[in-house]
Amino acid sequence: MKIDILTLFPEMIESLLNVSMIGRAMEQGLVEINCANIRDYTLDRHGRVDDYPYGGGAGMLMQCEPLHRALQDACKGQQVHTVLMSAQGAAFDQNKAKQLLAREHIVLVCGHYEGVDARFIEQCVDEEISLGDFVLTGGEIAACAVADAVCRMVPGVLSEAEGFEKESHYAGVLEYPQYTRPEAWRGARVPPVLLSGNHGEIEKWRRQRALEVTREKRPDMFAAFELSDEDKLLLGISPEAFSHSAKNIKTERLTLRKARPESAALVREMDGDRWLLKMQQAGNFIWIIEQGGQSAGMAALCAAQEFEGNAEVYVYLRESFRGSGYATEALESVIKYGFEKLDLRRIQGWHVDGDRKAASVMRTAGMRYEGMLRRYYDDGMRDYDCHVYSILRGE
Repeated sequence: MKIDILTLFPEMIESLLNVSMIGRAMEQGLVEINCANIRDYTLDRHGRVDDYPYGGGAGMLMQCEPLHRALQDACKGQQVHTVLMSAQGAAFDQNKAKQLLAREHIVLVCGHYEGVDARFIEQCVDEEISLGDFVLTGGEIAACAVADAVCRMVPGVLSEAEGFEKESHYAGVLEYPQYTRPEAWRGARVPPVLLSGNHGEIEKWRRQRALEVTREKRPDMFAAFELSDEDKLLLGISPEAFSHSAKNIKTERLTLRKARPESAALVREMDGDRWLLKMQQAGNFIWIIEQGGQSAGMAALCAAQEFEGNAEVYVYLRESFRGSGYATEALESVIKYGFEKLDLRRIQGWHVDGDRKAASVMRTAGMRYEGMLRRYYDDGMRDYDCHVYSILRGE
């Protein structure tokens, strides 16, 4: 693996990558990382590599020519994959690190100032990569992160492949919790299974905890991850728990078809990963709402943990189908199904403060207003003032 980094601050790159595992890997010849100072390639006698943007605006832009000359020197006539570290790029993740690892030679270009002349990007850059939705003063920190993530997977850099293959993100889930001596610390003890010596049970425990940690901390990752039957059993989910026990529901104008695992792409297209997460949780019933042969939205009855016979109802409609009365029709049908087929005693719904249309739909469906509460949204990252409605069987 060979990586060339084009930067205005090579000492910054070298101070991070010339130490620890990556530094040792370079000494052993397992990886080659070179830093080139872009100022060395300018034709300006003052070492200038930037200039004012045409059309005006704040800051300075990096010029094409010094960047192009530095890139040509790094290539030396060979084919390379050129990456610009840019806040406009796709977010870097473990899958992208694996893709870069498959290339023999990559060049990381560190932007600076207010950015890079667009002509250099259009003609010389293969892809742009970002560390996330934030802005740094330059691309050096991002380049170091990418180089480290890629190089640590080169065979021989870590003592064992297990050193990265079982870590967070590599296989689509987060890593299981780990413990070291002492066995007891401030009243907290190491889980007994890890002291049992039973390697089969230890592996099961680690897999279960990895899945649970992912579900808790990164529900978006968990929703996108394809659980095996063994994974479902570890989580207490029947392999048939993807709403297969739900029945199709026919109304006067709508058809509610039970969602299956193969519906995942359609579900994500309509309203994102939070509905995929609901599909993967035991006790939930998910339907795709269809009207005139088109997918109009989704509906769900989600088993609540508080007490038996209680569930939450959700209805989502695509923008083009709203205002048609379909939401009320779907909600009434799902409530009826819950009482008649699932023997539920109470069904609850809620909407975010200010959503008058949702309030009207729930009242029309016969649900009573219970009051306001503060609750976390499905992604676990935000909380909202919500209005709660409910309906009892027989009402």
